[in-house]
Amino acid sequence: MKHKVIIKESKIFINLNKFGKSLSEICRKTRILLEKYPNINKQIVALKSKDSNFSKFRNEVNNLFNKETLQIQKDLEANFRTILGVI
Repeated sequence: MKHKVIIKESKIFINLNKFGKSLSEICRKTRILLEKYPNINKQIVALKSKDSNFSKFRNEVNNLFNKETLQIQKDLEANFRTILGVI
């Protein structure tokens, strides 16, 4: 899904609603994950032992973040080329 880009005068504005929703989902998943480890000591032990819950979560977050930032980058590039008239 492309991000909405608004071009006004010499500025480019991006509607980051979808990105914000992705970040909200990451926060929600973080809370759920941390609830499995009720105190900081258990969280540290799980991280150091490379607990599969943390590994899976890290991979999901990285994939989501990379997907979103790549799309934003593509949208910006396309719109910048449009502004320059090189398309």
